Order: sequence, then C-alpha cells, then structure tokens
Amino acid sequence: DTGASVVELLRAMREAGYDLGSASIPGLDTEHSDDLIHAIIAAGGQDPDWLTEEQMEASPHRIPAETYRRWFATLPDELRTEVVEAWGEAPGELYVHDDTIYLAALEFGNVLVMVQPPRGFGENPVAIYHDPDLAPSHHYLAAYRWLREPAANGGFGAHLVCHVGKHGNMEWLPGKNVGLSAECGPDAAIGDLPLIYPFLVNDPGEGSQAKRRAHAVLVDHLI
Repeated sequence: DTGASVVELLRAMREAGYDLGSASIPGLDTEHSDDLIHAIIAAGGQDPDWLTEEQMEASPHRIPAETYRRWFATLPDELRTEVVEAWGEAPGELYVHDDTIYLAALEFGNVLVMVQPPRGFGENPVAIYHDPDLAPSHHYLAAYRWLREPAANGGFGAHLVCHVGKHGNMEWLPGKNVGLSAECGPDAAIGDLPLIYPFLVNDPGEGSQAKRRAHAVLVDHLI
C-alpha cells in the first residue's frame, strides 16, 4: 500500500544520508506502516467531514491568504478566470481557516510527507480525477506553489517532489495533452520542480501521462 511504500522510501533516504531529523518517524521506527497514515490523519488529513478547526490551527504548515493571493496573481489571466469561476475568489473556502490555507503534512528534517491535494469533492470525488474541464482549486495550487517556493518567499523550498502511489491526480488536470503552457493545470501546479514518480510497470498508459503532462521521471516497479 502507499503507506508502506512511503515508509520504504524514507528508510532508503535515511540510509543514503538524507537528513530526516532526530524525531521518531511513525511507521519507520515502529515497523508498522499504518502508523504513518494514522499520524497524517491525526494531524488533520484532508477529509472535510473530519477535519476540525483545532487541527488546522495547530498545523505548522499553513499559507497566509495574502501570500497565496500574491502567488495566484502571477498565473495567466485565463487560468485565474477558470479557477475563480469554479472555486470563487482566492483563497476559496476549501481547507481555509482564519484567512489561512491549511496543508496536511508531516515534516522530518529536510523531508516533508504530504497528502496530495484533493482533486474531487462531493459524492464521487474519484470521478473528478479525470475531469478535463474542472480547474484546480485554490487549495491545490497553493499546496504545490508552497512546496516549490523558497522559504524566503513563504514556501517550503523543496528541491524535488516524489509522487508515491499509482496514480495521482496532477497529471490529469485540465490543459493541453502535449507541449503544455503556463495556462495548463499541471504546469501551473508543478512549475519546473523536478518530479520523480515510482510507477507500476504494467500501466504504461497512465505512466506516459505523468511523463507527458508533468515532466515526471518514472521509476518502474513490479506489481
């Protein structure tokens, strides 16, 4: 499962010398991968039915609405119009508390484990994963922009992102199929941040989508 995959990735990174901090890492130090998932849920997760204001207030990973508005203003006009039509004016209402956008994440040294922002909501959230028309939400754009912005600009300053789990939703955001521009959803989200993507070897079609629309470097693995 995804939890076990993330734990194995963290273990390999620590053995390779990456700084994962000195605190105990759920799942890695307890040998139960579900502990990592439960820790993320305890931190708030991204289920609006269970997320509380207290969890959002306690999270260290938050983006002031004014910071996001500044980032949002740099996007192309056409994309901004589509986002506002779908989700209202920035910063929207999803995962927002006290004019601050909340992110579900756990930080270990220089490594951040974050739940990918939701693509769909309502009765059938999975169906929206492949929607070619629905613009990404403010929360979605804010999360990825925060990842790649340096700390001096209010972001995390990641050097790269590793998507774990097949498949995610960024490569299915609206926009062109090839030769993406700044107005396309995937490009607006990931920008030029390097993306590594361990991917199931028997699904080359969806793997190609991640390569073609999100400049992912695929690392194939067996089923």
